[in-house]
Amino acid sequence: MSKPIPKQSRRFRIEWLALLVILVLIGAVFFELLHRTRIGIETQEGDRLQGQARVIDDNLIRQMEGANNALAGIRDEFEQPGHGGAMATVSGRLKLLSDAMPGVRTMVIADAHGKIVASSRSELL
Repeated sequence: MSKPIPKQSRRFRIEWLALLVILVLIGAVFFELLHRTRIGIETQEGDRLQGQARVIDDNLIRQMEGANNALAGIRDEFEQPGHGGAMATVSGRLKLLSDAMPGVRTMVIADAHGKIVASSRSELL
């Protein structure tokens, strides 16, 4: 036969069980708050990164268009009849353009065989 559980021991177990339930509920509330905060931060930072990516994309597009326009202008000038031996002038213009455009370090003009005929850097000639 089992002995009856004393009333005080039963109360002691009920109090501990109640404390455990309350602590679990408090933990669940904190977990939910932290989870919502994390989701909000991820959304906010994702939006911020997308905005920065758009700005970088627009900036790179403008830089590439500028480099393309500069090279097209040099090409058109280089292909004009009577151009002759003005490679120093073309190289000087390439130097000015590469200095004026951020992100462009060197500009070169190569012939059909890949030999550099004009460059913004004299050591490449």
